[in-house]
Formats: sequence, structure tokens, C-alpha cells
Amino acid sequence: MALSLKPEQIWSTLTSLGFGQVTSSEYPGESAGMLSNYSHWRPIGIATLSHGYGLAVTPLQLAHAYATIGAGGIRRPISFERLGGLPPAPRFRANR
Repeated sequence: MALSLKPEQIWSTLTSLGFGQVTSSEYPGESAGMLSNYSHWRPIGIATLSHGYGLAVTPLQLAHAYATIGAGGIRRPISFERLGGLPPAPRFRANR
């Protein structure tokens, strides 16, 4: 299934979910994880990427991605403090 998608679509979706970049948490020493640009991908890499190999994400990035998917594509800012209400956030749209 992954090989039927364009590499640009996969990469765009993953980066839109925050993989391969630091979050907005400003947590000291936070890692961006590892997600190479799609121009370096080969078919075997795309196939293994669909199983979770070939990239590295932090637990915070993964939790934020799940929260974005669970909120119907609304990507809320990360906060380590309880907020009084829901802040405005852009809606994530997957490229199809």
C-alpha cells in the first residue's frame, strides 16, 4: 500500500504531523528525531517506513501526532501546564 503512494505525500503527511522537527514545547535538549527527505528514499525504504522503520521519533512527537489524529486533524500546541480552555489551532489536512 505504501508503494502506491507518492513519496512526497508520505513525507508531507509525516512532517505535517510533526515528525522530523522539534515540537513547540521548548523543552530543553529536545530532539527533532530523524526523518530523511523523500528524495533519498528508495522503494525498500518506503516499504519498511510503513512498518515504522527508517525514522526515529520522540515520545512527545508520537503523542502529539496521536492527539492530532484523535482531534480530527486539529493540531493543538503542546503545553506541560493545564490550560483554562482550548487554544485556537490549525486543522491538519492530509494530502490525498
